[in-house]
Amino acid sequence: MGCMAIFTLVVAIVGVVTGVASLVWQAVSWTYEGPKVKVRLATSFPVVTGSQLGDPHYSVTAVNIGRSPVLLNGWGFELPGGDSVVDLSGDAGAIRLPWTLEGGHEAQFFMSYSRLHGTLEVHHPNGVKVRPFVSTATAGRRYAKAFDPLKGWTKPG
Repeated sequence: MGCMAIFTLVVAIVGVVTGVASLVWQAVSWTYEGPKVKVRLATSFPVVTGSQLGDPHYSVTAVNIGRSPVLLNGWGFELPGGDSVVDLSGDAGAIRLPWTLEGGHEAQFFMSYSRLHGTLEVHHPNGVKVRPFVSTATAGRRYAKAFDPLKGWTKPG
């Protein structure tokens, strides 16, 4: 093998190693810099008129802590076994799905206590743990901590 052939082989090997290293780096970077959605649950009280508070609502918040946008295409409360309680009325807040959630931003969805509790009282009168979730187009469902909405709750009226 001549000197030129050895030089060509060394350059080719360096090129292959550099290319593979670059692909690995891109894959690792995507996992750290891609979309990462965290879901949290809180209670919200809408202001009805002036300073009068309305009925309590569950607030499900999706936060994209990643750098890339992610498409949100659903939300709700998952029951054991995989069934879900969702709000199709369009009253869940100003956000209409599907919604692109940019990196570093959040989206909130609302369901009144009475709507969720009314559904659960009919189908699970002894209580049941539900998991608030947000569905994404690429990562599936992302969840907040499970809780029992009927535990310690007294029906108004």
